[in-house]
Amino acid sequence: MVTEGQDHLLGRYVTNNLRAPIPQDPDQEVLYRGVRSFNLQYSDGTNWYDTWDSTQALETIPVNMLPAMVWITLELEPATSGGAPGHYERIIPLPCSTLVTAIANASKATGGGG
Repeated sequence: MVTEGQDHLLGRYVTNNLRAPIPQDPDQEVLYRGVRSFNLQYSDGTNWYDTWDSTQALETIPVNMLPAMVWITLELEPATSGGAPGHYERIIPLPCSTLVTAIANASKATGGGG
């Protein structure tokens, strides 16, 4: 989340040419204005975590694994004066994650349930 004056923005940084001979600063793209809060949580299929670093092993999570799911929480400023703020939550499964399969296989290999 970025602050521009008094406005809170949800944005992202985009690098269009990853093969540029001279590295360039990424462009900032505003996705939405009037954001009160934005939060991400990550799941290994069983537990939820506030951070995820795929280069580090975490409890039962092997290195180089994507989370199985991401929980997005977004709260927006009220659309009208005196109105209620918008609150949105969404859990998104990541089909490209091999984490759930890897954990199940490791559990079977060590004699755990499955």
